Amino acid sequence: DKNDFELSTLPALVPVLSTAASETLLLLVKHADLIINKIVGMSLEPVAERRMKL
Repeated sequence: DKNDFELSTLPALVPVLSTAASETLLLLVKHADLIINKIVGMSLEPVAERRMKL
């Protein structure tokens, strides 16, 4: 959920976003909705199902 994203995922992304430059930063911003949807989808799946995808 939103709180989980703000507490765990966003802090993990901050170093990546702060060091990304030019094309990398553009790709991160361009595909932010996909990244967020993937993270939210993963947090809603049971742990066993997530492990099977890895």
